[in-house]
Amino acid sequence: MKHNQILITITDLGIIDDLKKLGISKYVFPLKGFCVGIPNTFYIDEINEKGYIYINRILDNDSIEKLKNIKEEIIANENIIGIIFDDLGIINVFKDTSLEKILYMTHFLSSTMEVNAYLEYVDSLILSTDITLEEIKKITRNSNKEVSIFTFGLVSCMYSRRKLISDYNEYYNK
Repeated sequence: MKHNQILITITDLGIIDDLKKLGISKYVFPLKGFCVGIPNTFYIDEINEKGYIYINRILDNDSIEKLKNIKEEIIANENIIGIIFDDLGIINVFKDTSLEKILYMTHFLSSTMEVNAYLEYVDSLILSTDITLEEIKKITRNSNKEVSIFTFGLVSCMYSRRKLISDYNEYYNK
């Protein structure tokens, strides 16, 4: 059964109590040393609420080794229920764990065939931020597992090959 949940990327631990009052109970924690473009990141031992760790950069061999070195610490933290990532090597690092694996490849994951191919290796994924509402509907109706979308917030779109401004303007004020 597919269901929706709200995940908030945490950049300030002080807002969690306010988010709980709004009914939000799962969070995304950018992992210190493994993220770019995020103003505040966290060490594993700072994660004291249920949520996902977030790794949003491509990892070189040294970085993969660093991740392997903290893997047991990640698994031991009972608050970490999963990992959101874009480097496919992370699938291999965590394949033998029960952590939920969510793939987020910002400008990829934009067709049903592609989504279902990746869903063979991960538990879920986040659709491309570049696709239209109609494309999102088609993919979500035909995906083999749950998928997620960004609904609002800061999302990097400056590198897209698609006509994002034109697509936006086509539907603006409709």
